[in-house]
Amino acid sequence: MFYTGGIVDTNYAEAIPNFRVTGVDKNIGVRFGFWRSVNDSHNPFMLEGFIDEIAHHRKQDPYEFRRSLLQHDSARRQLAVLDLVAEKSGWAHPPAGHALGISALAAFGSLIAPWSTSR
Repeated sequence: MFYTGGIVDTNYAEAIPNFRVTGVDKNIGVRFGFWRSVNDSHNPFMLEGFIDEIAHHRKQDPYEFRRSLLQHDSARRQLAVLDLVAEKSGWAHPPAGHALGISALAAFGSLIAPWSTSR
């Protein structure tokens, strides 16, 4: 069974027409779920990567694109968390030669905001 935890109830769904989450149960020899990690960790990683791909395709800043998707009442807290992590991570002024990654998502009744920097 494919578990959709961490993406089926995303706040992006309100801003993306025809948003639908499905999955395929395919045994590829790699365990997932509770033995590797809970679904709220790897599923949002896939969704956030896709959000980055859309932003890139639209030639938009990934942070600003995410902000545009979270402009509705039910996403106010998530937007505030995204804005806070952008501020704290120095999103507006990354170190020379570095790339940044950012997201804010719901997990286990709370909000988390992972970000990364790489050279």
